[in-house]
Parts: sequence; structure tokens; C-alpha cells
Amino acid sequence: MEDPSCAGKCGNFGDPGGVNIGKNSGMEISVGEDVDNDTDPSVQRVAIIGAGASGLCCAWRFTEPKVKAKFKIVVYEQTDRIGGTWVYTPQVGIDPETGLPIHSSMYENLRTNLPKECMKYPGFEYGKHLNKQSYLSWSEVLRYLEEFSNHFDLKQYICFHHVVLSVTRRHDKWKVRVKDLKIDASFEEEYDVVIVCNGHNSVPNMPTYEGMGLFKGHQIHSHDYRVPEPFRNQNVLLVGFGPSGVDIGMDIERVAKQVYLSHHIQVAFKHQIGDAIIQKPDVKQILEDSVIFQDDTIQRIDSIIYCTGYKFDFDCLTPSCGLHEDLGMLGPFPLYKMLINCTIPSMAFIGVPGTTIIFPLFDVQVQFFLKCLLGEIKLPDTTAMLNEYEEEIKEKQSRGLRKKHFHILAENMEKYLSDLNHLANGTLPVPRAILEIYRHSGQERKKFNFKKYRNFVYTIIDDDHFEFYEREESQL
Repeated sequence: MEDPSCAGKCGNFGDPGGVNIGKNSGMEISVGEDVDNDTDPSVQRVAIIGAGASGLCCAWRFTEPKVKAKFKIVVYEQTDRIGGTWVYTPQVGIDPETGLPIHSSMYENLRTNLPKECMKYPGFEYGKHLNKQSYLSWSEVLRYLEEFSNHFDLKQYICFHHVVLSVTRRHDKWKVRVKDLKIDASFEEEYDVVIVCNGHNSVPNMPTYEGMGLFKGHQIHSHDYRVPEPFRNQNVLLVGFGPSGVDIGMDIERVAKQVYLSHHIQVAFKHQIGDAIIQKPDVKQILEDSVIFQDDTIQRIDSIIYCTGYKFDFDCLTPSCGLHEDLGMLGPFPLYKMLINCTIPSMAFIGVPGTTIIFPLFDVQVQFFLKCLLGEIKLPDTTAMLNEYEEEIKEKQSRGLRKKHFHILAENMEKYLSDLNHLANGTLPVPRAILEIYRHSGQERKKFNFKKYRNFVYTIIDDDHFEFYEREESQL
């Protein structure tokens, strides 16, 4: 059936032929030519799953004037607005409007741990009122995404309140089954290309400890943390020393009786997080009102917050997609360059890599895949891509990486971006200034007080140069 609430976006494409990835259709269409690309067989139909930062980047690049006539895009977004994880809601659990789990993991007092200069799309700047700060609140990032979407009129391509139920490969096409949550009706559409942009910060990766079920206090994952007030005058244990563990710990310490931070990093970070947060080793066992740690110390605890990261969520992908899940690796594989489905390369995943610049990386990935679809980049054959993927896995294992960290770039970010740029014949460079700001901010975060590294303010002078200074506390 055609979805009446999304008419003109995702309904009735007819039955045009597809275009193989890496090959042009053979028909040239001039920009501005009046072409009905719902029925034109030269047009590739593209389904984009998610209207967060990566999905918006896809919508932007695929509708630029020079390529717009070659694609018919639809963006499926299960909520009622753009922004993905940057949309704050005080609600947790199930969204009463959609009946789906709340997607956002945003909490009220969050500030970014990356400077905004590493979180922008090429050519589209944050408002000048933010020139004197680099680390932003979630609301300022969301406003940027709204302004970006409005500037390029991207909402016209988005089907809000539409959740993708399944993606199936059949007869050399992608069959995408979608549910319109407003009218509680499902329908199926056919696409040549599928781009998955649903993020990876929404499905909690919960650990298991002996005695978890016996604990009589409050236990949540950081996904459900919103404000510190419920933890007032409590002994609170945070499990995990990632960004959320540290930041939520500092958010709660203002109201809690005592905050404990459990982690397995051998070095203590007292000088970075201060005296108010007591660091403890890994959890060994949980009792009714206490926790035993690996050093056999016992501490009375009122609430536990598990800051243990997230799983990738690709439940809508059926086995016909040619991917498999390795639970230890937290995602679907094999992917060429952590981006393209090795077995059926007309499917891509934007934003899989972690610990990296964000929006600029999305943009490089989107443009790389777009160039593959246009035939400007020729992908290796399936066997070669699979072989390269296997070699990458072996290399990561040789470095002692845990499977759940295989998608982390960190110090390998520049090489990753350089590889994509090289394969694109030098057409996808990331400005050196952005890479250097990322490097500098990371160094300060590691060596400096975690409460103060966000005082730094960066200014990009040109593609190769930047300046920075440290704001006084009173200026924040």
C-alpha cells in the first residue's frame, strides 16, 4: 500500500530498473532538466535509515544540484524530528507516542567532549554567537542540525514517524518494509541503495555481574540518565571510565553523598577528576546493598549507573543482506572500510567508526559511497574486499585490541581518512586544521583536569592553521 502521510516521498516508485554500484547508467541527465525521476530507469532509488547527523549528511550530499537528478532519496525517521541522539527528552524507557524504546541517550547537562570545530559540515558554520566557545551543550548542537536541515531544505525528503521494520535482498533489489507509526500501517518499497544511519548510542551494552539481580537499590544504564537530582545524598557507583562515566560522575558529584567510579585502567586519574570521586577497581560481586570490588574491598551503594557503552542496532537487516553479527564486535560484518557491505556493496553504513571527528567523518564516508554509486570510484571485487577486511581484523588482533573496540579509530583516524581520500583520487581531503584541533583537544583531555579541558577555545584560520586560548572559569 502507499503511505498517505508520506506521499511523494516513499510511495509508488513504479518499477524502474536499478543501476549497479560503480557503474553509470549510460544516460546523462543535465542538472535542472525536467525529469520525472520516480519512473526514469536511470535514477537510483535510495533509502536512508535515520535523520540524525549522518542521515542529514546523506540527504544533503545526495540532493546537491550536480547529482540530484541521478537519485530519488527517502529518509525514514522513527521520531517526529531530526537530530537523532542530540534530541533531549526527560523520558526514558518506551516512547508513549511511538511505542518504541527512547532513542536518545542525552542528559540535561551534557557538554560535548569534542570541540565544535570537529563537529561541523564543510562550509556550514555554527552561529557567530558561539565564536567564544568550542565545547557546546546538546541544545546548541541540535540547533546547528536544525539550521543545517532548514538551510538545505532537507525535511522535504524525510518521512517522520516511520520505522524500518526489515530490509531484505530480493531479485537484486532492496525490499524495505516500513511502518507508519501515526496510522499503524506497514508497507514495502523497493530501492536500489540502502544507507544505514541509525547511530550507535541508543542500545545499552549492559554488563553482567554476579548478584546483579539481588541488588535492592537503583540500577540503570547511562542511556537512561537524565538529571542528577534523583541521586541526591546517595552513594552512587558508576561503572566504566569512558566519557559518559567521567562526565556523569562529575554531574552527580554536586548532589551525591559520595561518587565511586569503577574501572580497570591501571593508572589512577585523581588529578584529572578531583577528590570528590573515589576510583575503584572492577566490580567483582553485587550484594543487596553493597558492591565487592576486585581488590576485595566492600562499599555500601545506593545506586549503580552502568556507563558501559552501546551496541550497534541492525535488527531490521535480514540474513539476505549478506551480513552477520559477531556479538563481541558489537556490529554487522563484513564491511569494507567500515563503510560498505562487502557482499552487496549497494548498502552502506555511515558513522560506524568511533573515537574520531564526527560530522567531517560522516561527510567523507557519504561522499566516498556516493562516488562509488556514480562510478567515480571503482570498488574491488567481493573477494578482494573480504580479504582486506580479514587482514584488518588480523592486524587489530595483533595489536591486542578487544573485539568490542575493533571499530575504534583513535590514533588511526588520520590513516583511515587518508585511505578513503587516496581511493577517491585526492578529492576527499579533511583540512589539516581540523585534524590538528582534534589532536590538540585529545592531548589536553588526557593530560589536563577533566573539569577544565573544555575551557579551550579554537579558531580555524584557514585549512592548515588554527589558534586557541584558554577561557577563564568566570567566562564559562
